[in-house]
Amino acid sequence: MDLAFLKQSLQIRAGFVVLQCACNHLLPDHESDAFVAPVAPVGERKPLDGTITTLFGGLHRWDAQYFLHVAQHGYTHENTLAFLPGLPLLASGGAAPLVASGLLSPPAALLAAAVLLNTLLAALAAQALLALSARVLRDRAQARTAALLFCWSPASVFLAAPYSEALFACLSFTGMLLCETDRLWGAAAAFGFAAVTRSNGTLLVGFLVYSLLSKQTTMMFPSTTKENVAKVPLPVTLLYALWRLGQAAALSLLTLAAFAVYQLYAFVLFCTPGAPPVAPHVQRFVRERRLVAPGDMSSPWCNRTLPMSYGYVQDHYWDVGFLRYYTLRQLPNFLLAAPTVVLIMHGAVTYLRRWTLSVLGRAKGGAVVNPLLLPYVLHAVALAGFMVTCAHVQVTTRVLASSSPALYCRLHVSAGGSGSALRWLADPPSRAGTGVQFYFLAYAVIGTCLFSNNLPWT
Repeated sequence: MDLAFLKQSLQIRAGFVVLQCACNHLLPDHESDAFVAPVAPVGERKPLDGTITTLFGGLHRWDAQYFLHVAQHGYTHENTLAFLPGLPLLASGGAAPLVASGLLSPPAALLAAAVLLNTLLAALAAQALLALSARVLRDRAQARTAALLFCWSPASVFLAAPYSEALFACLSFTGMLLCETDRLWGAAAAFGFAAVTRSNGTLLVGFLVYSLLSKQTTMMFPSTTKENVAKVPLPVTLLYALWRLGQAAALSLLTLAAFAVYQLYAFVLFCTPGAPPVAPHVQRFVRERRLVAPGDMSSPWCNRTLPMSYGYVQDHYWDVGFLRYYTLRQLPNFLLAAPTVVLIMHGAVTYLRRWTLSVLGRAKGGAVVNPLLLPYVLHAVALAGFMVTCAHVQVTTRVLASSSPALYCRLHVSAGGSGSALRWLADPPSRAGTGVQFYFLAYAVIGTCLFSNNLPWT
């Protein structure tokens, strides 16, 4: 672990927490119609509750209300099922000793635990990205630049607030690093926790499959530049292919197991009789708003052949679906997401075009392509394509910024070099590189200020 870089990344994360605190108290809050979690009418104040609200109150906005509500009360009504249990479970565990100390009430302890844990997790995610980038880019300086970009990424406020981005980034980047070092079972475990933290974690199965496919391809088509390469007999090759197919199936099942268990839990909770006890004020909140509560057995997804709650909740409550966001009034949100999508797609198209020419032996001028980047490019393209066509497009930037190393490891080809260069962040930096750094920093600062005052910023 690079302790100097860890200290630097923690300082940057702390800077954004200080920024939101200042903005929250200096600027007026916006009155929105966003969900606000029910609060007990009479609650015992603890000595440090006011301090936590003063320090971190600007981060308890928008979806943070959902995450901390689930952490304290569980899944009390159907639309809370969209918020996967990874972060709520972690926040609950972190808050337990704070509540036991008698210094903080449960709501304040959960807010403090979530913010502090996310600050640490974001710094650890930067460490994992540094190690991953160094291995893929084969250049420590470039890897450090990529990791620093993550530290002030466009998702910065969501890496601090009680959102799942910091935990997801830490788990996914760690799993990718484990894949690169051929520790696939550890990678599958990390990806499995990521999949129950954010739904796009299910895409991470592709890294496991790609790793095994790459090994099999190398066995079947060894490099002709190596001397004395022994030809593997066909029966042995077939046996290895079957073995790796079994490995791929087992690793994929392990990755998806936690998400499947969560779906089963949701089915038992909402589609079978009986309901766990909840606080009276929460019960009243659910009843007054006529929300679907556990045990109601009234939702259509309960009767489907494959009763998956997540897709139904996203469809029914948030109108998520293919091209549903393609309306004129959503144009500002598309413009907000455009810079990150363009960065991803432009780099990916450049890389894939030259990678194809390299594979076909038609690369010009001796240009070489770093093959280690390929799975990250494919992952970024798949995720960006899904977000632009099927999701609420305004969340595209933060999802890509907390999921895709390719956003930070800019995809270029170098002639006779390592195969990849961050030429847009070269020394001295190019005009484009300076522009991208300014965009990242401006997006992070503006987003933190708006989010902390309850203004729309997702």
